[in-house]
Amino acid sequence: MIPREVYTLGAVRFDARPIAQLQGQLLAKKAAKEEALDKYFQDLKMKINPAGMRTQDVPGFNQKLTNWISSGIANKSAIAKGGLAQQEHLLKYQELLNDVEQSKQVGNLQKDLDVKRLEGKLNEEDFPTLDRIGLSIYDVRHYKNPETKMPFSMGDFSEFIPTWDVPKRKQYIDFAAAGIDPAGKINEKVVIDPYTKRKITTFDKVYTKDQLMKMAEKAIAISSDRSGLKTYKKILQEGERDIPSDEFISLAKAYNSVNPNDAMDTPLKVAAADIILNKMGVVGSGRVSEGKPGAGTTINLGGTSGETVRNLYDDVKALANRAAQKGLGAAMNEVPSADAQIKLIQIAQKAKNDPNLSQKNTYLKVEPDGVLWIYKVTKRDAKGGAIQGERIARVTKEDLDLPFQPGVAEERQVIAGAKKEAQKAVPAKKVTLKGVPQGGF
Repeated sequence: MIPREVYTLGAVRFDARPIAQLQGQLLAKKAAKEEALDKYFQDLKMKINPAGMRTQDVPGFNQKLTNWISSGIANKSAIAKGGLAQQEHLLKYQELLNDVEQSKQVGNLQKDLDVKRLEGKLNEEDFPTLDRIGLSIYDVRHYKNPETKMPFSMGDFSEFIPTWDVPKRKQYIDFAAAGIDPAGKINEKVVIDPYTKRKITTFDKVYTKDQLMKMAEKAIAISSDRSGLKTYKKILQEGERDIPSDEFISLAKAYNSVNPNDAMDTPLKVAAADIILNKMGVVGSGRVSEGKPGAGTTINLGGTSGETVRNLYDDVKALANRAAQKGLGAAMNEVPSADAQIKLIQIAQKAKNDPNLSQKNTYLKVEPDGVLWIYKVTKRDAKGGAIQGERIARVTKEDLDLPFQPGVAEERQVIAGAKKEAQKAVPAKKVTLKGVPQGGF
């Protein structure tokens, strides 16, 4: 047999048949993979069943489904490799399934709301919400919160919205009055302090009609609060009865006191009346202190009881300032009035919850910022003088705004070391004060 190399002049010849066979196998494998991928996409599509969706949601759903299919075809190779592309594709698939379920749930909600409407449990305030629910789920106006796509629920309808409780109404009324200081004065009385000889005018503070009208304008704030609107709408409905409720009558009278030519016929006006009614009375007290009255001034001691009014705050602060120059503070028994002593000790006892506190273990001190404080003695020197203490309670002007008690002994009405008053506005009479240690102030 003649060797084949004789005819090829010694060159090596390769058999191409195995390569062709391998290429065929690779192509077949690729085709099978693509066929499996196509089947996978087709199966996903078949699992999306829009049956039961609301009619208004179908067009938006079909468009979203078409976009998902087109994206899958265009990015088939990348999706087949897995990774981020596949995750995004599956996420959009899940969104389509969620849309179908959401549309069905909204449809069920609308059926329940139709029953409520036929039963007369929905009112005109609910109709705008009904209209928005009726929009497609692909319309941002369909949602209670368009940014987060929070849907409406049965709890957003008037039947289930709670009315305001008493604290909420008070909060709303106080909001309307915030920043407005009462400018009106009633029940003015002029008295003369028998010790300082100052003329003191006391009065009750009230809001003027103009101020009440300004507050009432803030009733517009409830227009965006459905609970508030429901609260005042219910009160308004009470006025439509054969016999209106007492609350409706009181609010109507208050409203007409400021708006005599207008009727309280809307929830906003009832809200305005609520502000007026709660702010039209006395809201505080005030006093104006003047110097020694001139000759011929009429002295009013406050009626047959001989009661007058004085303010010891400035005197007590002055005493504490003077005493601070000598030591740490002013002892309680140096306070110019037994009334003030008693009140200061009561403040200290209440603040510290210690009934044993007295003028012997407390003192007064005015801080650099001008605030008057009661201190408890925590350390004494060898002679028993207070050299260190701890804060107990801050004392305000109102704390010492005390009624004059004519029965307190004369020697307990003057600053320690000062000249005793020779004259009293009313006869002195021994009085025992219940609950207060006697003889220790």
